[in-house]
Amino acid sequence: MRIVDLRTPANNLSEAYEQLEAAWANLQEVWSDSAMQAFEDNYFAHIRPRVKMTLEAAGRLSSVLDQAQRECEPKKESW
Repeated sequence: MRIVDLRTPANNLSEAYEQLEAAWANLQEVWSDSAMQAFEDNYFAHIRPRVKMTLEAAGRLSSVLDQAQRECEPKKESW
């Protein structure tokens, strides 16, 4: 039994970000002015690297937690 599951929320974040990027691409087809560019520069452009760092960190932490769980499980004795 997994004590902590970071993969599911990480997958959810990844899927949500893909949806956001698709919606942004669709919006850019109808919104193309200086306000759109300012929004992209000030807000949207900062999301991608943060999502990427978050997913990478979740992957590393998930690996560490998996290892810790394996190390803390009771040892099976062999006769």
